[in-house]
Amino acid sequence: MGRTRSARLLAVALALLAGLLVAPAANAGTGGPRILITGDSITQGAQGDHTWRYFFAEAVPEADYVGNKTGPFHQPTFDFDYQGEDAYAVSGWDSAHAATYGARLTNTDPDPGLGQLPIGTLTATHQPDVILSAWGINDLRYGHSPASLIAATSRWIAEARAENPDVDFVISELAWTWMADGTRTYNALLADLAAQHDTAGSRVVIARMGESYTREADTHDGIHPNLAGEQKIARMMLAAYHRLGDEPAFVEPAPVEEPVAEEPTTTPTLRAPARPKSVRAVRRARRVVVRWKAAPRAESYLVRCGTRRTVVRGTKARLVSRARKCRVRARNSAGASAWTWTRVRT
Repeated sequence: MGRTRSARLLAVALALLAGLLVAPAANAGTGGPRILITGDSITQGAQGDHTWRYFFAEAVPEADYVGNKTGPFHQPTFDFDYQGEDAYAVSGWDSAHAATYGARLTNTDPDPGLGQLPIGTLTATHQPDVILSAWGINDLRYGHSPASLIAATSRWIAEARAENPDVDFVISELAWTWMADGTRTYNALLADLAAQHDTAGSRVVIARMGESYTREADTHDGIHPNLAGEQKIARMMLAAYHRLGDEPAFVEPAPVEEPVAEEPTTTPTLRAPARPKSVRAVRRARRVVVRWKAAPRAESYLVRCGTRRTVVRGTKARLVSRARKCRVRARNSAGASAWTWTRVRT
């Protein structure tokens, strides 16, 4: 990709000093959600990259990442699933994915020789709980309109749901707007897409870049993300992923209001509770029994299995549900924790 090995090593060293590269253990999934990551070159990455997938996996190590590939693209040999020792800047993490260099979402007959498989095939084979999607720029570059790309995305969602009606989606906006005409229009249409397809049983959440993302600062060749760009994309996807457990509805961020001055107080500030751990769900006939360890500072817990939900004060809940996954978050008067996921066992 035009970078020297010494430059890559320097970038890794600087990130290590910043405390950013504590590698997650390989195959760290321990009953957490099965996550399928799809996309094009910005998602797959090339030999020697970290990829934004690495930073996402670092932040969600409890997940089981699935897909038909584990490697990046190797430009010299045109290998779409490179397995060399120098494949990634950091090794030893769960790098399974289904992204393909140069992939297009509108391609209804993908080439299996390149490792791009139909989403229905991937969903049936790997049974993901969540699908992360970050692609579409190649479609716009090759002449597809924003409206046709939205239509292709709708079909793609339907094909995945045909194999797993409970699967959730995180769909990325195109933050790299300089790469093709129509990117801003496509991004604006994503809100309507989410409103049309988002349901309590199968969420559709749009990932929007919450910080400046530019060609000069965040790419190494004008297209593909550098270390800073990878981290920004990962943060964008992570923020959307954590919204999956919220109520269905796509809501634009509220306008920022000036803070109201308050009288000084000596009352200690209550912090939001910690995330529940060791969540387990077991099916008992028509009911699902969910258990977890008590979370520090929790006053109650919100439990969701598919479309069914309940609030309890203890560490056990029973719900009548056919869902294949459940999630739990701790709550108190200061706020709520992130969700903890688990698959329902029989």
